[in-house]
Amino acid sequence: MRKFTDKLDRVITLQINDEHNIQALHGAKVIGTFEFRLDEDYPGELWELWHMEVVDSYQKSGIGSAMMRFAVQEYEYFILPKPINFVDAPNYLTEEGAALVNHCFRTGILLRAFRRQYELE
Repeated sequence: MRKFTDKLDRVITLQINDEHNIQALHGAKVIGTFEFRLDEDYPGELWELWHMEVVDSYQKSGIGSAMMRFAVQEYEYFILPKPINFVDAPNYLTEEGAALVNHCFRTGILLRAFRRQYELE
């Protein structure tokens, strides 16, 4: 569990629930969730970030970035959702999700190892 203060001076708690998902809480209210699933095609334990959501009134306040940083600290490496232009991607980034992932690359939260997932062969 980790606590931080967002850009609007709200104390936010980050935690991993029993389903291995990361939740952001403001008080007792869940205001953000990163849903993780085990990649069934990978031999071993590799997590896939399947869904990202932060309540609209809490967006643009640093919560998504803090959740991504927490995910990297907890899981070290995981599969990111693909940009919408990837063919046959079972899950893909929305415009908001792509903006968050790009921000996390620019600020160093997501390192080069994550960027390789987006390189086309």
